[in-house]
Amino acid sequence: MGNRLQVGDKAPDSVVLDLDGNEVHLSTLWRDGPILLIFLRHFGCMFCREWLRDLEDNQADIRRMGLNIHSIGIGEPEHAERYCGRLSPSTTCFSNEDASAYYEYGFAQMGLKEVLNIEFARNALRALAKGNIQTETTGDGRMIGGHFIIDQNGIIRYAFYSETAGDHPTFGELLHHARMLHT
Repeated sequence: MGNRLQVGDKAPDSVVLDLDGNEVHLSTLWRDGPILLIFLRHFGCMFCREWLRDLEDNQADIRRMGLNIHSIGIGEPEHAERYCGRLSPSTTCFSNEDASAYYEYGFAQMGLKEVLNIEFARNALRALAKGNIQTETTGDGRMIGGHFIIDQNGIIRYAFYSETAGDHPTFGELLHHARMLHT
């Protein structure tokens, strides 16, 4: 894996693209308050589909904790619009065509040990049981995903790196760390 960021680290001010193809510095997202920043594996990922749908179902609780929700996927702005807009319309979605933001945040490509394991198989069965299928991969299908809570000063308050595809934090875990911002 890459050089993973830790709680207390300054979040990189990576540049991503909004749905219109305009460059956005991530620092503009947390300037007005804390955010939940989600790095999707890629647009088309069955696990990301599952997560975005679950995120939409839980977004009111996350927003009550004062977090704005943003997702980044590898691909073009049109992929972000088609993918996130349909699955989680309350999430602001961005694209990163060259995966540079992923590398700045310490993500790396999955190897065989992240794919050929029992957790990957369990995650795939869970996602499929919920009606999520793999569609055309955009960008890098071997990239791993993760989640960050970043406060309005750009400091990472929670970091979760997936160990295998389909590995996500629980919403209880996210809400717990969001509550800690207020103590």
